Amino acid sequence: MTLLLSILTSRLTGPIAAAVAAVLATLLALALVAAAAANGRINRLAAERDGWKTAAAHWEAGLRQSEVLRAEETATARAASAAASIACDGRVAVARRSARAIQSIVQEEVSHDANGCPARGLVPVERLRDALAPAG
Repeated sequence: MTLLLSILTSRLTGPIAAAVAAVLATLLALALVAAAAANGRINRLAAERDGWKTAAAHWEAGLRQSEVLRAEETATARAASAAASIACDGRVAVARRSARAIQSIVQEEVSHDANGCPARGLVPVERLRDALAPAG
């Protein structure tokens, strides 16, 4: 650096001073071009980073929305399953009452006539109706 300063401040005139000035101007121009290229690359990378941040924000919003929908669908499925289970339990209870009523009709003591033979008897209609379709 001191050599360069002494060359510029010396009384040298002519081709050496012009050559040194040309080299310095070229180096300064190259440094400016390199700085501009680096600045352009920095700007491009910053824009790319901002694009990735935007894409990540959209992806995260979509993920949150899908998680909300999944939770709603899970709650709906659980409620439907519980309702189906309750309905099934109700149908089973009705079927059991019907089976007990039919069993009581079938297992009823058989009446016999005077000769000791089994006598036919009619089952009341209401009793049959209740056995086949009990009130639920």
